[in-house]
Amino acid sequence: MAVEARAERAFTTSVGPTYFTAEEWAEVTAAVAPGALGLRSMHTRRTLKRLFAPMDDAGALLCLHRHTIYRVQGVVLHAMWTYGTAWGSWDPDTWLAAAGTEGISCRAAVLAIGIHFGGLTGADALTIERLEATTLARRLFGSEAVDREVERVRAYLRTVGYGVHSNYWVALMTAITRLLVHAGRAELEAITLDALAQAHAGSPPRSMRRRAYYRVAHALHGMGLLPHGLRRRVYQTTSLADVDPVWVEWCERWRRTSTLAPNTVQRTYYSVLKAGRWLFREHPSVRSPDEWTRDLAIEYLAAVDHGIVGDLITTNVQHRGAPLLARSKAWLLSATRRFFIDCQEWGWCPIRFDATRTFATPRSVKALIAPNPRVLADDVWAKLLWAGLNLEQADLPTGSTSFRPESQGWPAYPLALVKASAIAWLFTGLRSDELVRLRVGCIRWQRADGAPGVGVTPDRERNEGATCLLDVPTHKTGGSYTKPVDPMVGEAFAAWELQRKPQPLFIDRKTSERVAILFAWRGRPLRTSYFNETLIPLLCRKSGIPFEDARGRITSHRARATIASQLYNAKEPMTLFELQAWLGHRSPETTQHYARITP
Repeated sequence: MAVEARAERAFTTSVGPTYFTAEEWAEVTAAVAPGALGLRSMHTRRTLKRLFAPMDDAGALLCLHRHTIYRVQGVVLHAMWTYGTAWGSWDPDTWLAAAGTEGISCRAAVLAIGIHFGGLTGADALTIERLEATTLARRLFGSEAVDREVERVRAYLRTVGYGVHSNYWVALMTAITRLLVHAGRAELEAITLDALAQAHAGSPPRSMRRRAYYRVAHALHGMGLLPHGLRRRVYQTTSLADVDPVWVEWCERWRRTSTLAPNTVQRTYYSVLKAGRWLFREHPSVRSPDEWTRDLAIEYLAAVDHGIVGDLITTNVQHRGAPLLARSKAWLLSATRRFFIDCQEWGWCPIRFDATRTFATPRSVKALIAPNPRVLADDVWAKLLWAGLNLEQADLPTGSTSFRPESQGWPAYPLALVKASAIAWLFTGLRSDELVRLRVGCIRWQRADGAPGVGVTPDRERNEGATCLLDVPTHKTGGSYTKPVDPMVGEAFAAWELQRKPQPLFIDRKTSERVAILFAWRGRPLRTSYFNETLIPLLCRKSGIPFEDARGRITSHRARATIASQLYNAKEPMTLFELQAWLGHRSPETTQHYARITP
């Protein structure tokens, strides 16, 4: 209770002196004269007792040392003479100017007195340069209250997997105390997302302070105190350049209304913006979909059919000037077709033409889009398998720890997690979106007699002869389902689950359920880009193969095609329909794009 009372009283507005008597002003003038004793003179202290007695009481409440109180009063004395006003009438700028004249060691004490009397707020105090925010917070709230809130963040970070050193660096303490001072209360619950975002944006890029704010936001979100964390990077976009604002407004309206999957909505949105860029260039007088005619739609169809790379975007891309691939043409037309169909069906614009037929993909383009699985060569796949099964601690990439630039660094993820994710990619044939959404306990063992096997255990002997079943979450073409996988998948998952630290529940972006994600660490699930950007390059380096082959870059989806082709061409092959079910496809036509018959 004493700590809580201290936190409340620190920001209680008291009444300070707002005027001088003639005798007091004369004494102030004499006290700051060259050679004068100032407040060391007992006569001066008696004469100015009315001015400084409230500061004595506030200093005692804030637990300031007597010597510190004298220094603060000396700063205030000179500032009163400089500005000609009693300190009780000062505005925030005057308090900041007065504090700025003193050294760093006393600056926090001056600001604490000013905040106590309501002369300025914590947000005002944080604008001063070279401020020891931790010292100010301790002055205002007491060391016990500050340490308690900081330890709450540290404890959470340790719980979800951060190392014993990574969250104890001074930048984390500074970030938390600055946020508490800004909030005016020594409680994490008082920190707002807006304050965090503002502090994060105001910190130098790549600085330790900026990283600390990001981590604090991540921790507070995991603790249930914020609706979400901060974005690590904010990218500047030029996607709206050279597009009529009216067309942009229509696109935004469609994006807000569409019920398609979020990724599909985003891809369609940017594709329709390209149509708007072509429209602005070729027909600037046409500004909205309700002004399109059949002739204009046919003209755009021809423009896409003869399109070149980079023609309808503003950023630099590779192969600029090359003809568009058939799949790119088909997607642009599909997105435009979907946009116009929706606008017409929703009654936003009159039906002047049949969007389905007018924007249909030409036969000449469709003929170029035939099943062509990008299967990895057998020797390349064998090396990737060897690398995934033989991952060691020394293979993992390391980076500096959170706030220690002199540190040698540790891997971002434990070996068990990396190995389990590698085996999942190499043996399950799942999409990257499905891999990162696998849930804790997704493996089940079933014996030949139908009895269940042993649960979470990496011991192969205890599940000898049992079938390893994997529960796949809801995916883009259907609901959840179960399929058999290699027992090594179950063993790797079990080994990781035994080491996995408690993590918060995450919202499944497909079903909106709160679930325990299997591949989660430090309060975050793996990103879908983890496989292409981190895991696959890691396996390529270990196996000594290049990141690309004759068919392009090695990506997570190429493993899906490789596994499908191997199952289709095995000595005891799967039928096309069995493979369709194993891959989770809606139709066998889709499966044909993954399975290739080998000679």
